[in-house]
Amino acid sequence: MIAVSKTSIWAVLSGIVGLCFLGYFVFLGFEYHKDQEIKSNRLKKRLATMNDELKALVHELESSALTNSQINQQIFTLEVNMGESYLEHGDVARSIEHLTNAMVLCNKPTVLYKVLERKLPKHVFDMLKKKLEAKPSKSLSSS
Repeated sequence: MIAVSKTSIWAVLSGIVGLCFLGYFVFLGFEYHKDQEIKSNRLKKRLATMNDELKALVHELESSALTNSQINQQIFTLEVNMGESYLEHGDVARSIEHLTNAMVLCNKPTVLYKVLERKLPKHVFDMLKKKLEAKPSKSLSSS
């Protein structure tokens, strides 16, 4: 009979348990990242948070003594971020809506227009251009 100490038994058992623990979470990690429902729920939570932030910002701005340019800058930044977020997750219509709002609020719309023309996919930029033509806003040649 082979003499085995308690320490080596505990070492082997803890190694097996650790390996099982690690394997379980690696497996769940892959399953978690493949699940589209989890991804859509995360997106919904993130967008709900952004909408709540926008509402809180509007409420804060109504009650604070910020200047008009500071208010416009904060809302502009939030609209651009929301447009990017929606575009990353494939919701082109909402993305266009928020980017259009950002164009309206922008101090230099021609610069933003050129940046968006370079960065956005062609079909998305064409949709944005159509939306801007339909929406009464600042002239693109004013800056």
